[in-house]
Amino acid sequence: MSAYRRLRKELVEIERGGYDADVVLVPDPENLLVWRAFLRGPDDTSFSDGVFELEIKATPEYPMVPPTAKFITRIFHPNVHEKTGEVCLDVLKSEWSPAWTLASATLAIRSILAHPNAESPLNCDAGNLLRAGDCDTFNKTVRKYVSNYALKNMPQRGGEQTRQKSNALQDQQQHTSSGRGQIVDTSSSFSSWFVFSFLLAIAIYFIFPQ
Repeated sequence: MSAYRRLRKELVEIERGGYDADVVLVPDPENLLVWRAFLRGPDDTSFSDGVFELEIKATPEYPMVPPTAKFITRIFHPNVHEKTGEVCLDVLKSEWSPAWTLASATLAIRSILAHPNAESPLNCDAGNLLRAGDCDTFNKTVRKYVSNYALKNMPQRGGEQTRQKSNALQDQQQHTSSGRGQIVDTSSSFSSWFVFSFLLAIAIYFIFPQ
């Protein structure tokens, strides 16, 4: 199954509501390999008052190769690089399986907001606070980032319109690829005819010299 076909299938499932209400996934209408995700901060955490935007990118080898994910919203978390937004998560690396989807991977990212891993941090300041047991300072810093950078509301879902645009784009790409193949075949046929005519002319010249 190609990446585009798989992602279109996932998009249909998302439109049917087959995922968590605290996550919104929206594909780029011009490129089905690029998505935006919006996560509501988990309840009973210092992230709960914020909504966080991420960029998720798949490759043409998806789902055999995991997507990449990075936070667009600045966030204070040991497993998120503060400058680049890169996410450190096993399911996006060694633990990835084609059975995972963009939606399930996004939920896994949301889960680390409630369960940070301070042992292998991308943000050393956040990791050091947790390892030192200074949860008060950690939570205070998280709430400051939420107040300054996080979104306040989840965006509305517009999946059907986006899916139609993505389908149209994919159909156009397939048509273009098919058209290119036809041009190559025509050129090849012309070249074969030219060579045949040239050889025939030489044969006639030697058989029937003037």
